[in-house]
Amino acid sequence: MDNYVYGLTKKQTSPTSPQGFKSKTDPTGSIDRPINPMKQLLASGATFIARTHAAQVKHMVDTFERAILHDGFSVVECLSECVMFYEGSFDDSTPRKGGVYDIIDETQHDVQDDVAAYQLADLPSPGKFGVFYQTQRPTKNAMEQKWIDSTQAKLGGASQKDILRKRLEIMR
Repeated sequence: MDNYVYGLTKKQTSPTSPQGFKSKTDPTGSIDRPINPMKQLLASGATFIARTHAAQVKHMVDTFERAILHDGFSVVECLSECVMFYEGSFDDSTPRKGGVYDIIDETQHDVQDDVAAYQLADLPSPGKFGVFYQTQRPTKNAMEQKWIDSTQAKLGGASQKDILRKRLEIMR
């Protein structure tokens, strides 16, 4: 959840607070450039990256479901206005407040193209909503399974429990 402010600590500047945002920690206005979570996620190697908004419940649930079903490192940035300490922060993306909830058209956007995803991430805040990037790579679990299978084969088909038990006995 990203609301551009540390609301739970009673209005402190967060890493995503825009420049000029006045808070208890920056009473004259933040001078730091806000981080861009979507760009950082692309650089980190996440294989499913999306953005949604807490006020768009159906879209949010559908996006979370896609992320959960994705086999790999999935992250969804969910924008959520802090009505107490940063009211109006996402009005420009909320239709009932006169804004536009601009959804990515996946027929026009190749979700496997990281450069295209980076370009979407570079749009002015709050940007577009939907899946920015999605690709398949071998997961850590899949790679570890190869080790497990190899060890089991070397030990004549021993179960994972038996292998663990033998390993713990050696460590005693």
